[in-house]
Amino acid sequence: MQPVRDESSRTGCGAPRHLFRSDGMHPMTRVSSLLLGLAFLPQLAHADQAAASACVEALEQLATLHTATPVYKLADDGAHHYLADADRPALIARLEGIVDQSCSADAATRRAEESEAERLHAARSPGCLEQREILARMEQRGSRTPRSDLAQQRERVAAECPTVGLSNVWLIDWTTNVSSRPRS
Repeated sequence: MQPVRDESSRTGCGAPRHLFRSDGMHPMTRVSSLLLGLAFLPQLAHADQAAASACVEALEQLATLHTATPVYKLADDGAHHYLADADRPALIARLEGIVDQSCSADAATRRAEESEAERLHAARSPGCLEQREILARMEQRGSRTPRSDLAQQRERVAAECPTVGLSNVWLIDWTTNVSSRPRS
C-alpha cells in the first residue's frame, strides 16, 4: 500500500513549500537574492586571495630582482626581453610598495606569505626550468627513456618544481654572460 502524500504541502519539484515561502517577499525575489548573494561570495573570498597572491608575487619578484644576474621576461615567441639595469631600482621600489600594501602585518601570516614566495621563486628558478625541459624531452614520442627514469623525473618535477605561471614575470637568466648581454 502506497503512503498518501499531502500534495498541497509540496511544490512541483517535490520540495516543501515552506522553503519557498517568506513573509512579505515574492519567492522569485527570494531566490534571486540568494543567487545574487552566492554570486558575490567567491568575489569576496577572491579579494582576500588576490591580496595574498599580489603579496606572494611581489615578494617573489623582489627576490628575483635582488639577484646580481640578468632578468628577463619571456615573449610569446620564446624570446627573452631583458630588464635594463637602469630600470631595476624603479621596479624594485614599485614592488616594495605592493608588498607594503598587500602583505599581512601579522607575523605568522607574513611568514606564510614569505614561505609561499620562496616556493614560487624555486619553481621559477633556472634549475626547475631545466628539470621541466628534461621531462618534456623524456616524454617526447620516440624517446628511449626507460619508464623507471621517466617516473623518477616526473616525481622530481612534481615534488620540487610545480607548474607555475611564467608569463609576464621576471625570470633569472644564469646562462647569459653579463658582459655579452644585450643592453636595453
